[in-house]
Amino acid sequence: RLFPRIYPFTSLDGRGLNDAMPSAEFPGATPPQIPDYKLLRKIGRGAFGDVWIGQNITGAWRAIKLVWKDRFTSADPYDREFRGLKNFADVSLRCARQLALLHVGRNEEAGFFYSVMELADDVQTGREINPHTYVPLTLRELHERKERLPAAEVIRIGIDMADALRELH
Repeated sequence: RLFPRIYPFTSLDGRGLNDAMPSAEFPGATPPQIPDYKLLRKIGRGAFGDVWIGQNITGAWRAIKLVWKDRFTSADPYDREFRGLKNFADVSLRCARQLALLHVGRNEEAGFFYSVMELADDVQTGREINPHTYVPLTLRELHERKERLPAAEVIRIGIDMADALRELH
């Protein structure tokens, strides 16, 4: 992969996924059961769900997003989110600029669906992941840490983002 793995999403409540905190600082910090994964800690949250760092049975670290049905006002937008994941799955595996969506599952009894993606690079260590200190590389995190990015870096990021959006559509 030639591109840094930047997490492309920020939450709808204004918090970015770079707002990594110990799970005790999030409401509902007890991790749900996801087959073949051990969820370590929440690394983000949004209006509809939470993102956890988790380890699969082979030892690989992944981002696991849980989307809760009770955070929607009706079933239609919840179902639309799920359909969107199905559409994104193929694109994510074909396009080098997209983080790979590796698995999607449902737990109807507990009221959520989930997606498993590769992790974005860590803001400090790049692709070397320490799950206890991991903070996803996001544009917001870059801005907060560097305050002002060099023009050449802004242009490169802008071109990469435009190419990534083109791949989605």
